Amino acid sequence: MGVVGRQRLGPFEVARLTATDPAALDGRLDTNGFALPPRLAGALRPYVDRRWEYVAVKPAPRTGGRALIGALDPLHLTFRTDEPVSPMRLSRPAATPRSLGLYVLAGHRREPASRIGGERPRVTYAGRVTARTGPPGSRRRVCRS
Repeated sequence: MGVVGRQRLGPFEVARLTATDPAALDGRLDTNGFALPPRLAGALRPYVDRRWEYVAVKPAPRTGGRALIGALDPLHLTFRTDEPVSPMRLSRPAATPRSLGLYVLAGHRREPASRIGGERPRVTYAGRVTARTGPPGSRRRVCRS
């Protein structure tokens, strides 16, 4: 179990962790204020089995004890992988619907294999990307969900 990094991003506290044991990861999350609800017992196993790095996020308002109010800027996470994957397994049993905007740049149309934990995902394919310059994030007009 290790802490790769910890930082504040706007109104969020973010920790990057590694683990080889789901119970140790769950304990570490709990100890550091990232407690998982009991209904998620066992949900960390698939992530640990893949030896992924974990990103834990919690609200951290600048004024202690006050709730965050209003719209928040989204967090943008990127990682390298050999196959398309949306690591949202922990959102499946959520009591309220979640919103996820996922952009995939691929050689052909991609469809989600399952629901994430809310409405059925909408997929839009806008055609081939022809631009040869700029980072992929600058081409968001290509695919919208």
